[in-house]
Amino acid sequence: MKRLCKLIIIVTLFSFSGCYPANRISPIHPEHRLDDINSMNTRIVLLRSFTFNVGLTNYHLPYGNYYPEGQDERGIYYRAPMPIVTTGFSDEKKLVQSGIYLQGKTLEISSPFATWIYFNNNGSIKTELIYAGFALDYGNTWYREAYRDNSKSN
Repeated sequence: MKRLCKLIIIVTLFSFSGCYPANRISPIHPEHRLDDINSMNTRIVLLRSFTFNVGLTNYHLPYGNYYPEGQDERGIYYRAPMPIVTTGFSDEKKLVQSGIYLQGKTLEISSPFATWIYFNNNGSIKTELIYAGFALDYGNTWYREAYRDNSKSN
């Protein structure tokens, strides 16, 4: 029975993989807000690196600050501080420009299925659902916050 539950969860995650966020990033509209905060003044902070698998591919998200790169009608795309490392079936490692996509209209995440990894390939977006354990660890090893970019002030 336990194996059946795990199988159902895995099949469900694969069915969500790569099918929900938009396939193109738009610039963030100057008036777009999360709660009462301008979206451009938000960031994701990973306190430590995070590794997870989707199918036969292993993804390693680096720790650090992820800043807004763009948006779609459902959420914000936050670019990783450096390329992420992917390892496939052949154990070949690749560095990929990527980040985290979060759905929702508030600083808090809306559900365990609201966190995605995305890959920006010349403006075309590929996404994969990050397993729910990442979302459930919100507030412990990662969070989204408002910040002020002092480098742009006069």
